[in-house]
Amino acid sequence: MKSWFAFGIAGTTVNLVKKGDGRLIVSTDLAAQSWKGAMRVEAGYFKPTVAGACGTRDAAGLEIQSGATCEYAATAYMTCRTLKFGGFGVGGTQGAIRLGVNSNVTMLDRPNNSDYQKVTVTDDALIAIPYSRNFQFRYGTQFNMGGKKVTVEGPGVFCLMGSMSNPGDFEVTGSATLLFEQINLQGSSANTLTVNNGCRVRFANNHPTWTMRVKGTCYIGTSGW
Repeated sequence: MKSWFAFGIAGTTVNLVKKGDGRLIVSTDLAAQSWKGAMRVEAGYFKPTVAGACGTRDAAGLEIQSGATCEYAATAYMTCRTLKFGGFGVGGTQGAIRLGVNSNVTMLDRPNNSDYQKVTVTDDALIAIPYSRNFQFRYGTQFNMGGKKVTVEGPGVFCLMGSMSNPGDFEVTGSATLLFEQINLQGSSANTLTVNNGCRVRFANNHPTWTMRVKGTCYIGTSGW
């Protein structure tokens, strides 16, 4: 598998489509170059290593299609506010969204109280945290599940904050920890949270009415460990 490095894009509104099984590593701050185009990943790996790799705050957005993987490796939250993702990633195992560096990382956040990250789940999806680290979608994340199922795979910690719409289902596996912090889960008993053996889930400031399925020995909490 080949890796390709992107250092700049000619034009501020051109769109980028990633095809093929290789890995595209973007280490250039395209936001600083005022790039506002769309970035669509159809196959292989896309690895942003700087926060501005997907363009300015009002860029058209990053879309990870089924079968592709975004390995987020920047240590600051991405400047682009729009994210769409679905699928289980490369080979059906790598995750549509994957922590791409062995560090605690916030992928999504807001620079102020009126600026929101817009996230849409387009298909049943896997979020993979292969390191024992924290991976966060923080305050200001508007998480539209689209009625889909999101699986969180560890051994790391995934923290979801913000607001939710069109709830689907969650599953926690691979010794992962799922934290619902400062988020209203919406939904009803028709929505399912499945917690597999060795996994942990914590609710903070939430009163979910979802159906919970616990398989094996797990930790379910409403405060600190």
